[in-house]
Amino acid sequence: MQNISLITGADSRLFGNLCMLLQSMQEQDPAATVYVCDFGFDAPHRAFLEASGILLEKPGHLKDRKHPWYAKAAMVDFLQSKPETENADGFVWIDADIIAVRPIAGDILKIDEELRASGQAAALCPDANGVDLDGFISDWEQRNEDLSAFKRLLDAHSIPGTTPYLNTGFVIVADLDIANAWRNLTLRQKEWLLFEQNCFNVLAHADPKKIRLLDTAEWNAHGKLLDSTAQANDDPVRLIHTTSNGERHVDGDLRYGVRNRSTTGNLKLFLREDLRNQQLALLQRFLERQFDLLADSGILTGP
Repeated sequence: MQNISLITGADSRLFGNLCMLLQSMQEQDPAATVYVCDFGFDAPHRAFLEASGILLEKPGHLKDRKHPWYAKAAMVDFLQSKPETENADGFVWIDADIIAVRPIAGDILKIDEELRASGQAAALCPDANGVDLDGFISDWEQRNEDLSAFKRLLDAHSIPGTTPYLNTGFVIVADLDIANAWRNLTLRQKEWLLFEQNCFNVLAHADPKKIRLLDTAEWNAHGKLLDSTAQANDDPVRLIHTTSNGERHVDGDLRYGVRNRSTTGNLKLFLREDLRNQQLALLQRFLERQFDLLADSGILTGP
C-alpha cells in the first residue's frame, strides 16, 4: 500500500488561514493528519505546531532562501524532518489558504492508486481562469510583469503556448522524481512572478503523459469559480481556494481571537459573504478547540 502524506506550508503571517485549513480538515477528515512545512514561523507559532506534532522543519539548504516559493517547490525535502513522513513515497500538497468543504482523503488515495497504475507522476488542476500559457504570459505582461525567464524555459523544452496553465494550490504527487525536479528547477531561478508554479508548469508540459488533470471546480475552486461554487448536493466542490488575482478576495492584517485573548495576523478572505463567514467560523472553532495550547504558546494574548 502506498505511503503518502498530506502537507501544507505557511509562515507566521499566514497563520490565520492555516488555522482555517487545519480546522476544515479536522472536520471533514478527522483521521487524516495535515503536516505543516515551516516557511518562516516565529517562536510562538513554531512552539504551537511542534506541540501539536505537525511541524515539518525547514531543511538546512533553504535557510538562506527567504522567499516562501523556494520552500514550497522544495516541499519534498521537508518530509525528511519527521519520522511520520520521512518514508513517504508520495504526498499531497494543499495551499494554506484553502478550506475543505467535503471529505477528500479517501478519494485522494484512489487517485494516487490510479496514478501509480498508469505510470503517471502527479495530478493537479488547470487554472480557474481557463487561460493557456500564452494567455497567462500576455495577461501579466500587460501588467508590466517580466516573464522572459518563463518564456525561455518554455522554449528550452519546446512547450507550445496553447497548453493549459496549471495551478499548484493542490497537487497529488505519486512519483517523488517530479518533486525533486521541481525543487531543482525552482532553486535555479531568481525571483520572478509565480516562479515556483511556473516551473511546475514547465515540468508538467514537458512530459504531459505523466500528468493527470483534475476538475478545478471540484479540487481547487478559485478565481471565477468562486462566483458559482455552491456546496449543494449537485456541486462537486471539495476544496475552495482563496485566490483570484485580487478580484474575489481581500487580505490584510486583522486582530482576531476568542475568550478575551487575541492575536494579529494577515487574513485572506473571500469577498463573497457566505464563503467569508464560513472561513471566519472555521477560524473561531479552531481557536476554541486549541485555546489552551494557543495561549500557552504565546499566540493568544490578553488581560
